Amino acid sequence: MHRLRICQWAIAASVALLHARAAFARAGGGGGYSSGGGGGGSFSSSSSSYSSGGGGGSGEFTLLDLIVLAVIIGGAILAAAQRRRGARQRALARRRRALEWAVRLGEGGRDFDLPGFERRVRGAFLKIQQAWSEQDLSSVRGFMSDGLHERFAIQLREQRALGYRNVMSNVRVLSADLVEAHRLPHFDVVAVRFAARATDYRVDLESGREIEGSRRVETFSEIWSFLRGREAAGVGDGSGAGIERGLLEGCCPNCAAPVQPERAWACESCGSALDSAPPDWVLTEITQPSEWRVDDRRDEDWMKAAVDRDPGLTREQLEDRASVLFWRLMDANRTASAAELRCCSRAGFLAEAERRLASASNRYTGDCAVGAVRVRGIVAGIEWDRALVEVRWSGGVFVRGSQAGQATSVETGSRRLHRHLLVMARRAGVQSRVGRCIVSAHCDACGAPDEGALDGACGFCGAALDDGHGWLLDRFVDLGSSEARMLLAEAAGEPTEVEDPPVSRSTAAPVAADLPGGTELFAWLLAVAYGDGEVERRELAAIDRFATRLGLSPAVARKLQRAAQFARLEVPEPASASEARAWRAELETMARADGRLDRRERAVLDRLSARAGSEP
Repeated sequence: MHRLRICQWAIAASVALLHARAAFARAGGGGGYSSGGGGGGSFSSSSSSYSSGGGGGSGEFTLLDLIVLAVIIGGAILAAAQRRRGARQRALARRRRALEWAVRLGEGGRDFDLPGFERRVRGAFLKIQQAWSEQDLSSVRGFMSDGLHERFAIQLREQRALGYRNVMSNVRVLSADLVEAHRLPHFDVVAVRFAARATDYRVDLESGREIEGSRRVETFSEIWSFLRGREAAGVGDGSGAGIERGLLEGCCPNCAAPVQPERAWACESCGSALDSAPPDWVLTEITQPSEWRVDDRRDEDWMKAAVDRDPGLTREQLEDRASVLFWRLMDANRTASAAELRCCSRAGFLAEAERRLASASNRYTGDCAVGAVRVRGIVAGIEWDRALVEVRWSGGVFVRGSQAGQATSVETGSRRLHRHLLVMARRAGVQSRVGRCIVSAHCDACGAPDEGALDGACGFCGAALDDGHGWLLDRFVDLGSSEARMLLAEAAGEPTEVEDPPVSRSTAAPVAADLPGGTELFAWLLAVAYGDGEVERRELAAIDRFATRLGLSPAVARKLQRAAQFARLEVPEPASASEARAWRAELETMARADGRLDRRERAVLDRLSARAGSEP
């Protein structure tokens, strides 16, 4: 394939070279002059009477042309070889790192079969794409945590309400690289970076036809996080030591019998409980590369203290439960109804949500995407404990309306980026069950799925779901608010009245490609680029480079750029002074790509300077 492309390029270059030579002859000689005798030299009107002598103006293919063509072809071959060599070296480096992670997983006394694992997760990747395209998650429910399932289910519900189905066709997995592995006290945790190519388009639900202009062929990358119980090491990982089919294939990993997708956490054949520390790999999160970080698992003092009080408490449990609560809150905002929050919220938050939704305008945030969910602190109390979880997310602005007696929604084209602190509360003294990390939206009493009961009770056993024995939604506040800052200070054991002191500009750290908040940084880049109302070619090239460097998917970058183009992109303030200074340095470099710094671009940068507590 590479050689074919080189030959095609060389032929094109040869044609272009010959065409250029002929054009030069026509322009310089006007068709040709005779050098023979005759007074004053005779002018020939024949376009074919070229001089056979050397020098410019000759249309013949000379030795010099051959040399130039050879140099061009040689350069193309050398460049292609260098690209292939670089790609091989990068692939080998990725493979070495993956093998190192696999060795870490095998430290428990059993070999980890990396090829077998990769084969299984590639299959899971393709199954998820098909289930998404069909808007039916039943075939993949058996290996999805509650938090991830809640996210997909609500996103598909929104698609149906908007009247379309998103199809991913011709999906091809380009690579699946193990990029992280940890053996935790209760779990094995791995992260796999998928690179894939697919045709993405929308289908109108009513007519069944493809929506015109929605088709795109794109290459994208995602980080998929998987988790299984420590005691499950070697079972269903493709090593040959255990059974070859497990939850990723829709089977019980203990007896290989099919499991019921809607109740995948128990095997009806052998009676195995699948909702403890899971006996096979379960998909817990899908993250954009722009927001993903390698987790070094160094617990802060507040986490160690919380685990001392509650040995079964894990970050995985808290983050999965936070995802469930976040997506239910987004769905409540979309439908303007707090009904599905009744079983998962404290009374105070529920009452406030009902008041807010009753008086809300016809605008809401939809088409949401979560960049990151991470625990920021745990605060122990006398009656209630609180868990503080940061959620980085974005969404489009929609307007509710009605057409032919049916509720409709119209996207305005605006895009907003948010960072919130989601506060969960649970009664003090409650002890966690390790397996709750993947069933955070199931009844703790009977194991039945919590489907958003309107009366706050389990629809199967009648147990109360809102009595505080599970984590409930208590607050949802902007991360930059004084309330969020006070809560984070309390969790860190610092004075609750905190200020962000000015720091010298000279200590600003450079922005690396993996700086947290990649989506926000890219949004600020867009704000600067489109701040003067005109974007030049060099700025567009810089935007594309930054999007690639920050690991944004083409779809996300396109939505943000479209919103910025029409001044409909709202971005959050940087989270800290050091972040603001680093962002400003990167933004100024990008803003000067066209050789000047417009006053409106300067105004955007000055906002960052003010946030950093320094002079612009």
